Amino acid sequence: SRYAIILESCYEKKYFDKDTLVVKRYGSSNYIIGLQGEILQIIPDDEVSWHVHGPDVKDDMFLKYGFPNDTMISVELCTIDSDGRFNLATINSLITLCSAKINQYGFLSSDILRHFDFSKKGKDCPRWYVNHTDDWEKLINAVDQVARIMRGGLLDETRGRDFYPLWSGLC
Repeated sequence: SRYAIILESCYEKKYFDKDTLVVKRYGSSNYIIGLQGEILQIIPDDEVSWHVHGPDVKDDMFLKYGFPNDTMISVELCTIDSDGRFNLATINSLITLCSAKINQYGFLSSDILRHFDFSKKGKDCPRWYVNHTDDWEKLINAVDQVARIMRGGLLDETRGRDFYPLWSGLC
């Protein structure tokens, strides 16, 4: 079963190809959110994606969530620059996806985590949210608000991204 959502980011367009070919390890994600806000499901939620290196997981996070590759839904976010900035389309889709998933699986918004939160080495991923914790808090609050609206039936999950002009300050 799944216990949380972990967010990661990449600036390089061929991140997974590079990972596999050059360093001979595997990387994957359940979802990728592109620069136009497209949400691609690469691996079903109930299957393992390889997004966190096992020996690098903090002990307290392992005790709470288990091995992240087995227990978490991973979302890879495309960034617009090396500082890790996101555009509005990506943020809107992220809010929509995370809100739908916390409702589907009964997560709390506090169960949306950054790769950074698991890393013993303090990997700055997603870089923008590691370096801008105020924006991280705004994102989590936005997801929580939208998830509540979705639960109340006031927002169609498939059209949610059309209704988020208020979150434009998150990118």
